[in-house]
Amino acid sequence: MAEWLNASVLASSAVGSLIAGVLLISAKPIWWKWVNTEAVRTGIKSWLPFMLAFILFVGGIFGIASYMYYVERTNIPPSHPTLTEKQAAAARAECKMKAIEATATLDMYQRDIAEARYYGACLASKGFEWNEP
Repeated sequence: MAEWLNASVLASSAVGSLIAGVLLISAKPIWWKWVNTEAVRTGIKSWLPFMLAFILFVGGIFGIASYMYYVERTNIPPSHPTLTEKQAAAARAECKMKAIEATATLDMYQRDIAEARYYGACLASKGFEWNEP
């Protein structure tokens, strides 16, 4: 799931789609002269509001999901005020294992967010804070 939320993958897909669209529109096929262009324009004009609304809807859903995924991933306290770095790393590893074990039965779409929530809650219960020392 995380690989399709990667910003570089999204950007390269958008740029590739844009390039393909420009090439498709700019390269007029040989059969284009036999197409009734007025009928095509009328068809496009009738579907354009629906297509734009659908694209905005899907983009909104994807944007909200991406934002929620980002918020859950960044909602993990990074530091502990009294533990050494070695002890903090051990506590992080312990919480990570507990989170993996607790979310192992969930399906892959729910597992990432639930694991991040469990991991953040475990670290917070051990005294980790968002303030850097």
